[in-house]
Amino acid sequence: MKKIKLIFTLITLSILTLGTAAQALDTQALAIGARYHTEVANFGGVPFDDNDWSYILGYELRSSASYWQVGAMWAPEASLDPDIDDVITPFLNLMFYDKYVEAGFGIFDPYILRDEGKDEWGDFSYQFILGIFIPMGKCNLKVDAYMPIYDWDVFSDFKFDNIEYAVWLNFTF
Repeated sequence: MKKIKLIFTLITLSILTLGTAAQALDTQALAIGARYHTEVANFGGVPFDDNDWSYILGYELRSSASYWQVGAMWAPEASLDPDIDDVITPFLNLMFYDKYVEAGFGIFDPYILRDEGKDEWGDFSYQFILGIFIPMGKCNLKVDAYMPIYDWDVFSDFKFDNIEYAVWLNFTF
């Protein structure tokens, strides 16, 4: 219960902060995308298998060289655990960018919906992000690579096969 209160408080503070900060930032954006997951069950994360997908909806507040991205991912299944119905993962990322390249760091915490109603929060986790984007007027097409970190103790065991990818389309206003 404390974890739910903490997450609710963080999301509320983020929304309030982002709302007041919007006046100082250059642009805002709505983002939609899809994320390709890899098998990282041995790291204590959600039991995704290779070829599992999440669908993403995000909101961005951008300045000239950085932006905050807040949103959620929805995965209709996690192949390594047949008892999982859906996975909803709120996230918050801080990204830095230049012309066509971006890099950042984020936090996320999956909420796992199970068949039998024994829903639960996953482990609070982190991710490093590196990507490219192509400006197209009021839209940007982005491709990002994610290095999810579910447990710092096994961070040294991470392999390039564990990198996840996402494709985004951002609409700035």
